[in-house]
Amino acid sequence: MGSVDLQLASDLKTALGLRRAVETGTFRGQTARGLAGVFESVLTIELSVELHRSAQEALRDTPAVTALQGHSVPVLEQVADPALPTLFFLDGHWSGGPTAGADDECPVLEELAAIGTGHPDDCILIDDARLFTASPPPPHKPEAWPTLLETIDALRAQHPEHHITLLDDQVIAVPARARRVIDAYGLRVQEDSKPLVARAKDIAFSARERLTSRH
Repeated sequence: MGSVDLQLASDLKTALGLRRAVETGTFRGQTARGLAGVFESVLTIELSVELHRSAQEALRDTPAVTALQGHSVPVLEQVADPALPTLFFLDGHWSGGPTAGADDECPVLEELAAIGTGHPDDCILIDDARLFTASPPPPHKPEAWPTLLETIDALRAQHPEHHITLLDDQVIAVPARARRVIDAYGLRVQEDSKPLVARAKDIAFSARERLTSRH
């Protein structure tokens, strides 16, 4: 289960006047709680009855969050609003364990169609992009997942003028005038990853040195 970078969410809200956030895949409610610190209204949708009840209880002290239970597609059709610019975080894919949806692992294309009637300034973040770039591993069914290209095509069909990119394991689509926000976020992601890259290089160099010393 992924999360939304809250600085990115705040910057998009400021740049575009976003008024709420909508999440699919509540899980434990951590992302919804974080978004409540940015938006006055957060809707979060969970298919699993058990996870919904647990998250609803955990979020009782966060009145900005409304937790909804049900399949994401019909609920998104109900909440999409052409008068209300929204940050959508689509993370309702089945991921094993206590999550629900094994019979409909990744309805993201249907979710995108469901929110296509929303506001022109809607921003869309789709988590787990790595699972669209290559076949997801077992126990997932690869045929249940769209490819990255199919996902981008669906975004482009609904939002032909949006800037679309891939950053930090998320497909991101925002109005073109908010591209500078995404560019700044991309630079921050690169800076944050530098220590990890340097550490990986050190480990690889040490391993190579050990192998060399044995010969």
